[in-house]
Amino acid sequence: NEIVIHVRVCTYAEKPKAWSACYGDLPYEYYQRILDKVAKNRQELNITILTPPTCLQNLHAPRNLVHKLMNDYGAKLRTSKSTAKDGRGDYCYLNRAEFIILQPSTFGWWAAWLSNAHEIHFPLIGLFAHQRTLNYPRGPHHQKIGNHGANLLKCDALFTSPGGKTKSLVVSEDRYVYHDILGNRWFGTYSVTNESFHFQQEEDNLSPKEEGLTSSSDFREKSPEEIFCADPPVRKFQKNNRIIGLGPRSVQLACFAKWTEAHFGENLTSNIQAKSKACCSLFQTNQQPKILVFPRSHLEAAMHFSGGNILLKTIPLKNRSIDFNFIGRVNSKQPAATRARRWILDFAKSYFTHHSYYIDTTASHHESKYIRLGSWDRSIITPGFLPMDAMAKQRNGQVCAMARCDPSYYATLANSLFTLAPAGDQPWSQRFFESIMAASIPIVQSPEHTGRSFSEKLIGYKFFLASEFAARISAFRQAKKSNDAPLPYCADLAKYNLDLFLRHQTLIARRQTISPGLFLCESEAFNTLAFT
Repeated sequence: NEIVIHVRVCTYAEKPKAWSACYGDLPYEYYQRILDKVAKNRQELNITILTPPTCLQNLHAPRNLVHKLMNDYGAKLRTSKSTAKDGRGDYCYLNRAEFIILQPSTFGWWAAWLSNAHEIHFPLIGLFAHQRTLNYPRGPHHQKIGNHGANLLKCDALFTSPGGKTKSLVVSEDRYVYHDILGNRWFGTYSVTNESFHFQQEEDNLSPKEEGLTSSSDFREKSPEEIFCADPPVRKFQKNNRIIGLGPRSVQLACFAKWTEAHFGENLTSNIQAKSKACCSLFQTNQQPKILVFPRSHLEAAMHFSGGNILLKTIPLKNRSIDFNFIGRVNSKQPAATRARRWILDFAKSYFTHHSYYIDTTASHHESKYIRLGSWDRSIITPGFLPMDAMAKQRNGQVCAMARCDPSYYATLANSLFTLAPAGDQPWSQRFFESIMAASIPIVQSPEHTGRSFSEKLIGYKFFLASEFAARISAFRQAKKSNDAPLPYCADLAKYNLDLFLRHQTLIARRQTISPGLFLCESEAFNTLAFT
């Protein structure tokens, strides 16, 4: 959740200038608008300023940008020592950032462009204003303005080829957010097709003094699908440094995630023995990571069934035939786990339909006495994978029985609009993260059940609470004027979640290497039949 601000010029401008030099001052409003918008959706801001030491020499001077950001937003500093080695360190730090706010700088531009950052804020001013686009005309770069004339001429030379054709630093990617500072237009996107920018007309575009006003877009009538799939409220979590220990299954999955990426590119199927020896005998670990990671075999299987694009540009709006699913234990030997799952039955009886999929994985233990709960109850018809049974099998020699990749399980999740993800023996469940892998929206009883650590909960996933669902469905059906209208698929929420998952809960360095399919799932040691 770190926000990295690259500061090249130490001061900020009181007002935007009509034209600035290549690396001219930015108005403080640029940073304020971005950070205030982010703050609306986050519990806390984690801001790092990447700056040269010169900005610290006059830290208390008027209009010192670093000092103001520290005071207003609690930003912390990372400074270099102006050596070639430290310059590379700054570059790599910026390159690894996930949320970047740029100043005009070719150093920052390259680091951001080559990064996997999911959001890059780009000010259309100074060096970055030389875009030659249809609705952002050339500034008076050929004129000398004060002491900046030489800089402007030198800056312009960077973008003009000998034949007179101009170049551009604008990137047509979803992760880039553009700010036309001189035109007072904010949070825009760029279309390379017609060489133009489109700026959102939203409440955030109003100045702080105008926050009480309403944008004209707020009066646009929303569709029933937009009403139903509206962003859930910002979740609040109890701050707790406790990290719940990993169980055997999580330990093995995390081990395989590390092993697979360390040996990626090798013949993975021929190394099953080495992997199983390294990971499958693990039932506990002294290491308790703040964030659990999953192997690419599970991710690629889930994306195979969901149809998610490798680079996450889209998740198909396919007709998912299952509205709700639950696969797991309803009753446990642990009283706390049984209490934590009581809401499942109430929810299922209220909302499950003949399009739903319900499996109590413990039903097979008392099959003769089990009474089906409805047409959606497939507990006896289709027994599900039960990790606790797999533990006994693993102890009896079935290698990695607990960490198996179950294609039928991910097929069900990926064919579902929603997945019920109750807490287990501990106040969290792997099912929450598995549903996100399969692009299904998780439903939980409490925000506290969305992770085993405070860090996992703060990743920022969007999920629904069971207690909120009645109002959401009621509003949708009222808008549709139908009590039996099928629920829509919230693809934007699923895409948002999957993007976060790839960044935080895998060790995959490049998304281009993700190959949705069942090859790894079926061939590596996760298969319980591999070593019987």
